[in-house]
Amino acid sequence: MTQVTQFLYGRADAWPLAGPKFLHNQLTESLRIFHIFVCHNIDPTSHRTDFKESRAQFLYHLASKHIIDLGEHIFCFIVDLASLYASGRSPKFPCFISALCLANGVPLLPHEEPESPEPPITKRTLGNPVAR
Repeated sequence: MTQVTQFLYGRADAWPLAGPKFLHNQLTESLRIFHIFVCHNIDPTSHRTDFKESRAQFLYHLASKHIIDLGEHIFCFIVDLASLYASGRSPKFPCFISALCLANGVPLLPHEEPESPEPPITKRTLGNPVAR
């Protein structure tokens, strides 16, 4: 963890941490941008001021250009959300899951017919005035 912390904070005396979590405002400037990207697009959260060791390691691997199985990461995130629902607690981002389902034609209600997903927007779509 010493190497990860030194990389994220950009200084040799960063480890041990002053508290139990990593602080967004202590990250290097470029890693703050990576962290915001991760919080909005890969591992959604509305709380960015501090984060746990698992996110710190993910940021380290992302910024170090290591190979990351993003599909596996998102799958685990959705499984964690489902386990929250099964435990009686509501998921943090229900609209995220609903949007993914709708975009891929997955029915949301038990007797709803699946729809085919919308075709992707391409140059041809943009150039076709009828499609607008």
